[in-house]
Amino acid sequence: MRAQISKTIIDLINYDLIVKSKTKEVIVSTERNNLFHILKSNITYLEIAKDTWKSFDDIDNFINKHISNNIEEFDVFIDFGLTRFSLLKCKEIQTLINDLIRSRKEDKNSQQYHLLKSNIIKTLIHSLRDVETRADDLIIPISVFWVFEEFKLIHRILATLNLDYKNLYQLAIIHAASIARMNTNTEKSYEILECIISKYKRLINYKPYIGISYVYYHLWKNKYKPIISKNNSDYNYSNSSEILKAMDYNDQAYFWLKKNKDKSVKKEILENRNRKYYYSLNNRIYFKSRSEFKYNIEQYHSEIATLEISYNDGKGIYWQPRFAHTLALAYYRASFNLESKTLLKTANRWIKIAEETMPIFTSDYIKLRELIEQNLQTNSC
Repeated sequence: MRAQISKTIIDLINYDLIVKSKTKEVIVSTERNNLFHILKSNITYLEIAKDTWKSFDDIDNFINKHISNNIEEFDVFIDFGLTRFSLLKCKEIQTLINDLIRSRKEDKNSQQYHLLKSNIIKTLIHSLRDVETRADDLIIPISVFWVFEEFKLIHRILATLNLDYKNLYQLAIIHAASIARMNTNTEKSYEILECIISKYKRLINYKPYIGISYVYYHLWKNKYKPIISKNNSDYNYSNSSEILKAMDYNDQAYFWLKKNKDKSVKKEILENRNRKYYYSLNNRIYFKSRSEFKYNIEQYHSEIATLEISYNDGKGIYWQPRFAHTLALAYYRASFNLESKTLLKTANRWIKIAEETMPIFTSDYIKLRELIEQNLQTNSC
């Protein structure tokens, strides 16, 4: 910043050597405006850096409260669903977050922990200075903030940029998702989605479609505030445009992946496609069981069986803890429609697996477990 200001001042002093054809007043005015722009940009970056450093207090608390000490089995792309954003530099993001968690668990005042935080901020500021060529680098700190639920900070950062979201769908979807998760001024979230969709509506691309589906799902939750209960009347959302769009984009991704997930000779592509295939399969089952008035489990028997098999198949390589909650909900709803205690017991088994493996016990998990246990007790009387 000091070098930039010094250069501008020198240019002002030697204005007659810059553009001799212009008057002194024009040159001084132009350079003054340039200086103002530089100062304004740097002030914005400094404010973002300040806000980011403050956010680490919340990140400290998040790690301490929600993250287990077993880092070896921790996968941010599975446990926190980063796979839905189809990010680049996955290994770098995984390593950075694991290192951050490990150093915080060992000693939050350690030099390593503060160095990691400083490096995250440094990467962020460098990316902001030349975001067009460093968008892939910008995704790294943004992904860190997503994992630790710093949605407001993500919006604060990305809202200051004038990005072409048609060509940066990963950042676009994370931004739209952050706004949806904040549930504040969600009109901007709809606007971002329309921008992405305008590019991909004529070409099925499972990568942005999975993310788009996720955002529409949360916009639906914000708008209708659906609850989990045993009453079919609490699941009547067949006319909700948000959940219909969530299901539509997810299904397009799911059916494409079902057909093409194994059509590659590259191991990395095969693994990424299969991981997203099971993720979209889970969403297909979950969205239906969460929104259909009368859930017919027989209609999705084959898909539910495929998701169940993934728990043990290949040592659970594609298994995600949220899958167990989906299976618990599907069996729970079916148990009432079919009046089956066996299905209710199956639901209970899956919700226990969900709570044992999920790093965060969300209110949805707790609510469903309580409902299942209450109904099991009622049926045993």
